Amino acid sequence: MGTDTRPGVDSIIAKLIAGGADVNAIDAHTGSSALYFAALFGADGPVSKLLEAKADVNAARGPWGEGEGKASRGVAAAVSPEGATPLSVAAEWGKASVVALLLAAGADKDKANTAGATALQLATQNGEDEVVALLSA
Repeated sequence: MGTDTRPGVDSIIAKLIAGGADVNAIDAHTGSSALYFAALFGADGPVSKLLEAKADVNAARGPWGEGEGKASRGVAAAVSPEGATPLSVAAEWGKASVVALLLAAGADKDKANTAGATALQLATQNGEDEVVALLSA
């Protein structure tokens, strides 16, 4: 199972959701949603809470904001290009438990990022056999 990035993340997310936070808000700096970040870090608890609150399971990462330096933007785009979804980033980094949660919530496993890569292709190229099996089922 994945682990949360910090103790108390589940309760913080629950409080934000209870307070009316928009679970589909996109960070202007990174172009990413909370679900995208939770999937990237393999955080099962936050992924589950965000999905329960109807976070968009197929929300694609947008462009980096103006506040980010050009060098950092280039590195980030190479690692996770625009169009990356929570599923594709979890698959790419071998977060099998998160991949399973996202698939169960209806994630589109055939959706490609702007570089044309699907979650299955990313998992395959990184040797993430457990994830490849989940995506191939």
